[in-house]
Amino acid sequence: MTTNALPGNWQDFNEAKEAIGFMPLKELETMFGLPAPSLMSYSGHSLIGAFVLYFLGFRVSSLQLLAFAVGVYGLMALVTNRTKAAAYREECYKTWVRKRADIMLDELENQDD
Repeated sequence: MTTNALPGNWQDFNEAKEAIGFMPLKELETMFGLPAPSLMSYSGHSLIGAFVLYFLGFRVSSLQLLAFAVGVYGLMALVTNRTKAAAYREECYKTWVRKRADIMLDELENQDD
């Protein structure tokens, strides 16, 4: 295995973990070849919409109920998306560590020869 097979140009494990933590999921998918998780749409927009609906329908109970439902969806989507993204980033980091360990082992074996 060569160094070119290692995704990213990171020198140490902390740098790799930090970089993987900030990269967009699609970029990680391209880099590592692991399929990115599908995320729930409109998570942040739902929370904003819930506040708007609540204040627009301050005296209309049906709008308040709709605002509550939209807000619950927004919170659920936000938590689910963050959990899925964190698990995916962790899997990418583990893949990078495995490849880095293989390269380090190959280098060590080559030094011994």
